[in-house]
Order: sequence, then C-alpha cells, then structure tokens
Amino acid sequence: MYNATSARDNAGSAWRKSTATNLLTVAAVAACLTYFSYNIYSELGAKGINIGFGFLTQPTRWDVSVSFVSQNSGDPYWYTFVVGFINTLALAAVVVVSSTILGVVIGLVRSIGSRPLKIYASIFTSVFRNLPLPLLIFFIYAAFIRLPAPRSAHELGGVFFLSNRGLTMPTLVLPYESAVLLVLLAATLVLASFRLLFPRQRNTVRLFCCGAIALVLIANFLLGNYSVPVLEGLRFRGGTTFPAEFATLVVAITCFGGAYIGEVIRGGIEAVPPGQIEAARSLGLRSQPIFWLVVMPQALPSIVPPLGNQYLFLVRATTLGVAVGYAEFFMITSTTINQTGQSIEVLFLLMATFLVLNLTMTGAINYLNRAVSFR
Repeated sequence: MYNATSARDNAGSAWRKSTATNLLTVAAVAACLTYFSYNIYSELGAKGINIGFGFLTQPTRWDVSVSFVSQNSGDPYWYTFVVGFINTLALAAVVVVSSTILGVVIGLVRSIGSRPLKIYASIFTSVFRNLPLPLLIFFIYAAFIRLPAPRSAHELGGVFFLSNRGLTMPTLVLPYESAVLLVLLAATLVLASFRLLFPRQRNTVRLFCCGAIALVLIANFLLGNYSVPVLEGLRFRGGTTFPAEFATLVVAITCFGGAYIGEVIRGGIEAVPPGQIEAARSLGLRSQPIFWLVVMPQALPSIVPPLGNQYLFLVRATTLGVAVGYAEFFMITSTTINQTGQSIEVLFLLMATFLVLNLTMTGAINYLNRAVSFR
C-alpha cells in the first residue's frame, strides 16, 4: 500500500540534503573568493598599489581618437568610459541591424530565390563564413586607407563622399527634436496599447504603424533641414563623417554576421514540413500568402534562438575594434590599465558592463522567443 507519511519523509529528507549541499557550495565559493581577495589586496598593498575607484575622477590626459561625443584630455576617466561605451553601442546597433538585413536577404535568396541567385548567395556565405573575422577586418581596413584623400574622394550625387577619412554624408538637423521624439513615443505607446487591447486586429495595427512612421518622416521633412558636406581645404565641412575605422568594422562584421544569419534564416525556413506547404496549396493559396502566413510563422520559433546567439556574438565582436584603432569600450579599458595600473578595477568594470549588456539582450531575445512560440 502507498504510505503517504513515508513519501513526505523521503521528500523532506531530499529537500534538506539539497539545501545543505547548496549552502556548502555557496560557503566554499565565498571562502575561496575571500581568500583570493585578501591575497590580492595584501600583495598589491606590499607593492604600493592602492585598490579603489578613486582614479575615475582623475583627468585622463589623453584624447580618444574616434568619438561620437566631444572628449578631451582634461575629462575624467569615468566620462571617457562613457564615451567608449557610446562608441560600442553605436557600432553594435549598426552591425546588428545591417547584419540582420543582409542575413534575411541571403536566407530568402537561398530558400526561394532563382538558381543563379542561390549560387551567388552560397558563394558569399561560404567565403565569409570561412574567413577569420580579424583577417577580414585587416583586409577591409587596408582597402579603406588606400582610398583617395578628401580632395579626390569618390562621390555620389555630390552629397556622399568616400575617402580615406571614411564615409561623409548629409545629416538631418532638427530644431524641434523633442517634438518629433514625443510624436514617435506617443505613436509607439498608442500602438502597443491597441495591440494589447485588440490582438486580432493585425492589419489595423500594421496600417497604424505605417501611419506613425509616415508622420515622423513628414515632421522631419517639414521641421528639419539638412547639413550637406562641402569640401573646404583638406576636410569636409557639414554633414556627418563616419571614420574609416568605424566603416571598416561595420562592413567586416556585417558581412561576417550576415553570412551566419543567412544560414539561420535558411535553416528555419527549410525546417517547415513540406506537407504544410502542400496543404496550403490545396486550399488555393498562392506562393506569397503561403510564405508569409504558413511558412514564416512556423519558421520563426526555430529561427529566433540561434539568431539571438548571433546577436550576442556581434556585440562581443565589437571588441575587435582595438585592431584598427576604433575607441570602443575594450580599447578604452586597455589604455586605462596602461595609464593607471588599476587592472583589477578596470577589468571588473569591463566584465560588469558586457555582462549587463548581454543579459539585457538575452532578456529581450527570450521575450521575443516566447512571443513567436506556439502556445
């Protein structure tokens, strides 16, 4: 006969053993950390090296070579770290978006494209997947620095210029930036609320989203003006110049990541059972509705998890900017260690920053994965 009392006793005994094991493990790890921390503190103190984050308020006395915000040698270290983090975020955002676009195109071509396009896409994927990323970065950077000077720059339409200084293009100047951002924010909130209240009204949501985007574009056109680059002497005035180091990393990481993302997209599409497509055709659906209404909803659950891994890799790949002198967060930390000798504190900041960044992206990817998974 089943003995309920014996079962409860066994469950309680297992729980106590598990709890005791966890407590002993945590205590052992804490003891090891305390021991090593004490040894490090003692050794550094004996050598006259102070431990602490007081150096963050001291001036750096060196300039950041490439920066999207103003920085000079008199700024403190904490501000220089912020500059490096902004550079990392800017590069990561661009390469994630560009790699996704390229990867989706490559994946769709390899899945549903014509035979010549499939061959070209396969060659692209095979080449860039089998090249080491650092080697690809060095090769593209060597090509960039051999471009002509700004006076002889390659131009497109008289507003885009490609030289050994990088890519120069017009920029939008908005005197009413706050108003435009508020319009965009309000449209996003309304769209999100509408989607939650009426989850089945997908076409209406799409139309509303397109209308919000159009409203923002019209506001930009009416309220803003454009700063067009003009060559003055040895440099361009006006517009925005993306340095050669930044452009090199964008091209290299985009091609490398796009090849892998293309394989993820292709694998997800081909994982859909052929019987689903045949069943949709038997109902009279055409190729385009079959792809968007039958294939993609079933492919997304298998695409999102490996796609998230690729995004995490692309973010970590930004640390290779140190190879071409792009002042991202890793390069800033390396220079700070050489200048201050505070290696433990700086490495702690480096690990904590990338840990928070990767955990944030992981949370967003998990949310997206739950949203596209079948319930």
